[in-house]
Amino acid sequence: MAVMKHLKKPSIDIKKFDGSSLEYYRFCRQIDAHCDSDGERMNLLEHFTVGEPHKFVTGLSHLEAILSYN
Repeated sequence: MAVMKHLKKPSIDIKKFDGSSLEYYRFCRQIDAHCDSDGERMNLLEHFTVGEPHKFVTGLSHLEAILSYN
């Protein structure tokens, strides 16, 4: 069942986030819309951030996803 749900997900078309306060909420909504777990969210955040936001996210990668995302 989980495999079917994963296969039915639309392809991800998210613009990389560079820390712009004007893009923050849109970016968060896009990440949340494509994820079912905090682990998925953290993976997408690592992939779709650049610059300072990326440094921040990767700095949290040693934590469990439930702690680092929330």
